[in-house]
Amino acid sequence: MRKTTLKNGMKLIYEKRDANIASFCIALDAGALREQGGFLSGTAHALEHMLYKGTKTRSEEEINRISDEIFGFSNAMTNYPYVIYYGTTLSGNIEKGLELYSDILLNPALEEDGFREEMSIISEELREWSEDLSQLCEDKLFRNCFRSRRIGERIIGSQDTIAALSMDELRRFYRKHYMPQNCVLAVVTPDSFEDTRELAEKYFGGWEKGLELCLSTCCEENEEGVFVEQAGNMEGAKIEYCFPIHGLSLEEEKALSVFSYHFGEGVTSILYEEIRTKRGLAYDVSCRLRKENGIKLLTVNVSTARENVDRVTGIIDGIIGGIISGEAYNPDPLQLRRAEDMLKIRRELLLEKSVQLAKELSTFELMYGSCGKVYSEFDGIGDLEPGFVKRAAARVLKNRSVQILI
Repeated sequence: MRKTTLKNGMKLIYEKRDANIASFCIALDAGALREQGGFLSGTAHALEHMLYKGTKTRSEEEINRISDEIFGFSNAMTNYPYVIYYGTTLSGNIEKGLELYSDILLNPALEEDGFREEMSIISEELREWSEDLSQLCEDKLFRNCFRSRRIGERIIGSQDTIAALSMDELRRFYRKHYMPQNCVLAVVTPDSFEDTRELAEKYFGGWEKGLELCLSTCCEENEEGVFVEQAGNMEGAKIEYCFPIHGLSLEEEKALSVFSYHFGEGVTSILYEEIRTKRGLAYDVSCRLRKENGIKLLTVNVSTARENVDRVTGIIDGIIGGIISGEAYNPDPLQLRRAEDMLKIRRELLLEKSVQLAKELSTFELMYGSCGKVYSEFDGIGDLEPGFVKRAAARVLKNRSVQILI
């Protein structure tokens, strides 16, 4: 793996992988978090859609035709901390793919034509989003426990903000945040580094620098408590706990990685054994550590029957109380080493797809300033002192917010 910076400030990450395919990911610090600078929620996502509507030299139909001809996979995604554009081609077509996406990103038409039709598509996307009950539970949780943080509103926005968006608003967001200094290009390819750098310079080197921005991310504390809401035509119940983890040191984050694994990430985890294996109270129990900028949460998700909600939350609360007191969680060095191995296996499985590797390299560089963290994130977990892991877990679990959807 090699990393360099073009003259205009855009970063290039190169990883050689011998194969008949090549993948790239273009990541920009232009996700939903950047709407907090006076933009309507949903602006970043709407702009992602509109970039595909045509460039100064290509129509939407031509973009679609070329994409069908060269890409085995291509997509875009707006998250809170970033927006990404990524794809996979045969290795001989990687230049065509990079040329197309440089045109999409650097020369967008951003015209009124088709704008309202695309906003209608996003409105339909929002309706489908709302029908996903797990997503709905999380959306309500974030709205109830955060007042200032951007994650209190959906990435996609609301029906009101989507209706209120304008092309002028999208153009203003583009001018402010789409610039080479805010961008990382990761390419996973059998070609040489020198050839890959030449392609990056050829298609992105002419991208002019924008104004330097001093950007910050709100780290508001959560509103603690239990929030219960109803959803129509729902037979079961969804439960989600969240615990903020911002402000932790690197070692504490590693400790939380192993704790999350022990707490609820496998079939031998504490929550899975107590709730599903021993008592059969839920068909889905999971835990997730989310380290992305602007999110920084440990979350627990349970799907259960409505009549089991009180028993399930009582078990979880009891376990949390035991961990805080130091009685319910006592890992030993062997367990920590095994957890490190498992976390590394999962990461390696994730990175088997070259396009996923390109995505991880570019977003890690964008968020943490270190693409190498993709490979080293879990190093040393097995050497942590068990007492340190216990204390880190107890510290985080003291501040909880719970959403129950019935």
